[in-house]
Amino acid sequence: MARLYYIVQSEILTGGVIEAQVIASLRAHSEVAGQPETKLIFLESARVAVSKKARATLKAFRAMWPAGQMQIVPFVGRGGDEAPGKFLAMYLARERLAKSEVVFHCRGPAATLSAAVARRALGKGRIIFDVRGAGSYEVIHRAGFAGKDNLPEPVAYSYNLTLDQERRAVAVADFLFAVSPGLKDYAVDILQASESQIHVVPSCVAGLSFDSEARTTVRRSWGVKEAPVFIYSGRIGRERAPGHLLRLFRSILDFNPESRLVVFSYLNELNSLGELLANAKVPPASVRVESHSRDEVMHLLGAGDAGVLFLEDALRFQDIAAPIKIAEYLSAGLPLVINSAVGRIPDLVRARGLGWIVDQELDDATLRSVAQRILSDLQEKRGPLRQLALDTCSEVFFWRNYVPAIRQAYGFESDARANRLCADTEVA
Repeated sequence: MARLYYIVQSEILTGGVIEAQVIASLRAHSEVAGQPETKLIFLESARVAVSKKARATLKAFRAMWPAGQMQIVPFVGRGGDEAPGKFLAMYLARERLAKSEVVFHCRGPAATLSAAVARRALGKGRIIFDVRGAGSYEVIHRAGFAGKDNLPEPVAYSYNLTLDQERRAVAVADFLFAVSPGLKDYAVDILQASESQIHVVPSCVAGLSFDSEARTTVRRSWGVKEAPVFIYSGRIGRERAPGHLLRLFRSILDFNPESRLVVFSYLNELNSLGELLANAKVPPASVRVESHSRDEVMHLLGAGDAGVLFLEDALRFQDIAAPIKIAEYLSAGLPLVINSAVGRIPDLVRARGLGWIVDQELDDATLRSVAQRILSDLQEKRGPLRQLALDTCSEVFFWRNYVPAIRQAYGFESDARANRLCADTEVA
């Protein structure tokens, strides 16, 4: 008998990220025949673990996946860096694992190192390091720098500390999952991982979410008929280039004043939206803001005509990011409006004609020309663009396409069977 423990450390309060990247994937995972008994563990400091907000969040997650097993496991700081792992081991010691094969699927380096401490105490466990991002590059980005050169001493110290943590996580892991080919390159080139140790498992969706009846109903509730609707889903922060997004939308309004921008985001992150709209001369009536759970957003996305995602040109995004929003947009039949910094997705857009690449450095005249072309394409090719998005999602971003590789890493498939299954579902 096998037990799968999915470990998330110090992230229960990050909301939509866990909904999309953990709850949704585990729910899909549970639907595959032969999956082991699975439990999601939120390893949290005692202060967070007992908070009303954490308990309310856990209740909401359980409502999204009623059949799932979830638990908050608290830890206290006494015991140093190994404290979370020691408390995890004490919790697991009550799970009656003597006759069970144990797999730890660990989101990020901190969870991976904690699982290694627990494995040492339990004397068993296969560890999967799920590399969710380029942590050392993110440190640089948060400090306001685009690259590694000439960093101030405090930033350089944090960069090296994070890099060391990631490399230690690689050293204790049996396998790594990377959400994109670029992130796999990061793990090999920067974290010193072995290529044979890594599977690329993109941020995926469980199925296509486009529904023509839902599209009609939702658009009616928004008060739009044929006017093009552009969707932005996610956090509005500096790294998402909101000024560029609104500059483009202003140009679109110049050609079609009935166009709409719908923003799905957490309302507490939109304090500066009014100022951003004023600076871009975008009338507030042209923008609709809604806050929903991830599952609700998936139902609503198909009411749009294009999904927008711009990223700042920073080291953390170059050749690395494969944001889950891309998969979600495509699953709803939305062509993409992106810039060149969105990892390797622009290559996919160019190769398949999946949308439009609109970079920040475009002058006003060129931007107006691009806006006009986007509107023209949506008017003349809306149906074919939608089908192209759905087909690409099925080939590249379906979670089930990667199940054989995942099960091989877990140790639940033989190499030969996993390779055969992967060949059957290989993507372009």
